[in-house]
Amino acid sequence: MKKFLYSIIILIIACSGAHSENLRTLEANAKLGDAESMNKIGVMYHNGEGVEKNYSEAMKWYRQAAELGYARAFDNMGWMYQNGQGVEKDLAKALECFRKGAEGNISRSINQMGWFYAHGLGGLEQDYIKAAEYYKKAALKGNTASQYNLGGLYANGQGVEQNYHEALRLFEQAGSKNHAGALRYAGYLYQHGKGTSTDRKKAFEYYSRAAELGDVVAMNNLGVMYSDGIYVARNVKKAFEWYKKAADKGYPLAQRNIGNMYEWGKGVSKNKARAREWYKKAASQNTDLKTKELAEKDLQRIGK
Repeated sequence: MKKFLYSIIILIIACSGAHSENLRTLEANAKLGDAESMNKIGVMYHNGEGVEKNYSEAMKWYRQAAELGYARAFDNMGWMYQNGQGVEKDLAKALECFRKGAEGNISRSINQMGWFYAHGLGGLEQDYIKAAEYYKKAALKGNTASQYNLGGLYANGQGVEQNYHEALRLFEQAGSKNHAGALRYAGYLYQHGKGTSTDRKKAFEYYSRAAELGDVVAMNNLGVMYSDGIYVARNVKKAFEWYKKAADKGYPLAQRNIGNMYEWGKGVSKNKARAREWYKKAASQNTDLKTKELAEKDLQRIGK
């Protein structure tokens, strides 16, 4: 055991030394005006790689690289402006940076341009057609987020003609790279036979993979499959377990489902106090207004 711990310590020291050496090399190159090195130093501070995480310092280095026209630095600056990291959140400035990153053929910037058009951000008018154009460009470059986002547009017929088959293809493409939302949506399409023949086994498999990656909607969907005996044998205890995992992560529909199981004694002993507790949690959230309204009716039924 001591030998193992000693090996780990040596490895940590070696990695730390390698990062320090790398930083010194990058700083030397940056002094000579190398924009790529400037951007890499920014990434180190942004992620805390070999240095203490420092968003302000990261932004300083990104700016220096951007002043030299380095496209990836614009992309990184856009991300920081969008998320308020090291700077005040400013979607208009984020859009400006992403536009320059997209002009430099950076796939994340191209995807973010699509996202800003899809949601009408940064002063843009909402435009699904423009969003689809950007998503298509980034998806062809292998951008996982764009494959997922474009799949959503095809599923909903936004900016493109509704096409569940194409949506499924894109979701499976993004899902192959462990995009949890894409796996969950692919599962939904297989469960309901949209764009493909109904395949509840595949639906269960995709939901399971998405749930393992932390997707709360997939966790709730597994609960439904166990509760209703869809593909798997009906098992209310298993259903309760999956609902509880999603409910503990704050998913309102799962919270209401837990309340329902406590109220009627499904998979657990009847307990109106616990049911009321979970209905209140679901009713207190504004992320899902339909579930909020139903949970409020549940509370009226059993009494607050």
